[in-house]
Amino acid sequence: MAALSFLKPKGKISSKISMSIIITNLIVLIIIASIVGYLINTKVGVLSNNLAVQQVEANLNLIEQDFEAVETAVQTMVPQVIGFTDVESLRSDTSYHQELDDMFAPVIKLTGERLGITRSIYMYYNVDIVGDEFDIWFYDNDDGKGFVRQPPAGIEYYDEYHAWYDEPVYNRNTLWTFPYLSETGSLITSYTTPVEKNGEVIGVVGMDLYLDDISEKLNEIRIFESGYVYFMNSKGDMIVHPKFDWNEDGTPVNLLDLGDYEQLLSQMNESKKGFCSIQKLMDKSLIQLLHILATVGFWHHPYPSQKFQLS
Repeated sequence: MAALSFLKPKGKISSKISMSIIITNLIVLIIIASIVGYLINTKVGVLSNNLAVQQVEANLNLIEQDFEAVETAVQTMVPQVIGFTDVESLRSDTSYHQELDDMFAPVIKLTGERLGITRSIYMYYNVDIVGDEFDIWFYDNDDGKGFVRQPPAGIEYYDEYHAWYDEPVYNRNTLWTFPYLSETGSLITSYTTPVEKNGEVIGVVGMDLYLDDISEKLNEIRIFESGYVYFMNSKGDMIVHPKFDWNEDGTPVNLLDLGDYEQLLSQMNESKKGFCSIQKLMDKSLIQLLHILATVGFWHHPYPSQKFQLS
C-alpha cells in the first residue's frame, strides 16, 4: 500500500478550481491633502498612479498565492481520503473509525504545519453515513503549542446549516465561504470540498484562513505616505479594513452606511481596474481610490448565487 501523504509539489490549481474562484475587487485608498496635490491629470500624477498600481498588484499576487496554496493542498487531500477509506466499513464498523483516525490524524497535522498558511485544517466524514460525528480537526491558536487536535462539536451541531459542511456534503459544492465567526471565536473564511466515492459524498476536507492574518498582511502594504489597502465586496461590505471592525451582530460595516457613496460604489463595480475620487465634506480634501479586480478565492454569500468584490 502506498505511503499516505497530502503534500505535493506546488503547482497551478486545476481549471475546475479556477472556475470556482470568485471575482473580487481590491481597493487602495490614497488620501490627498489638497486639490493642489491632486496630480492625476499631470505627468507626475500618471507616474505615481502607475507606481501605485504596480505596488498593489505585486502585493495582491502574494496574497492570492496563499489562497491558491490552500486550494491545492485541500484538493490533494481528496484522492488520499478516497483511496484509503472503505465506505462499507466506515458505515458499519466503529472499530474501523479508529484505524482511519490513526492513519489520517498525523498526516493532516503535518500538512497544516508544513503549509504554514492555515491555522485550521480538518477532515469530516458524513454524519449520515457514519451515524455519528467522526472528524479530525487540528487548530493552531498561535500560543506556541502548534496544531492541537480539537474535540468534536457535538452531533447537534449538524442540525443547523453551516455552509462549510452542508454545501459540500449535500450540494456537492466546492467553495470559499463568506466570512463567519468560527468555533474558536475568530472571523474566518473556509475553503472546503466534497469527498465522493461510489457515487455518494462520504465527507468533506478543508482549511480556513483567518481574517486577522489577512488583515495583518494588508496592513504591511503602504502606498506613498497615506495610502492603505482594504477588501470590500460589490455591495460595499468592509470585509477587511484597518479602520473598521465587524459589527457585534457578526456583519461587516457597509460603505453605504458611512455616507452617500452609491455613485462611487457603482463606478468601482463597472470596471475591472481604475481610479476614481471623492471629495470629503469636512475639509474639502480629495480621496483617491484605486480599485483592482482580483482572483482571490472569496467570497459568495449566500453560496453560490452572488459574486462579491473586495475593498
